[in-house]
Amino acid sequence: MLDPQQPDIFIATETHLTSNVLSTEVLPPAYSGQTHCSDCGVGERWGGVLMASHEETIFTPLPDDSASESAWAKIDTCSKPIII
Repeated sequence: MLDPQQPDIFIATETHLTSNVLSTEVLPPAYSGQTHCSDCGVGERWGGVLMASHEETIFTPLPDDSASESAWAKIDTCSKPIII
């Protein structure tokens, strides 16, 4: 899904990904990202967010200590337009 479009940033909701699943297991090789799911436990079937960026994008994940379904990041554009 990501390969033909090659977006700079990819955001997904309702991922159902727990902390036991590495982002490298669900993202193409040129992408890295972070997942967060406060409600995704054993037997749970909802929730979760994923934020990923292409390796050419300067993407710094930021901490989120809240119980909300959110992910935060700092993105340095270097005067380059970003496709989201």
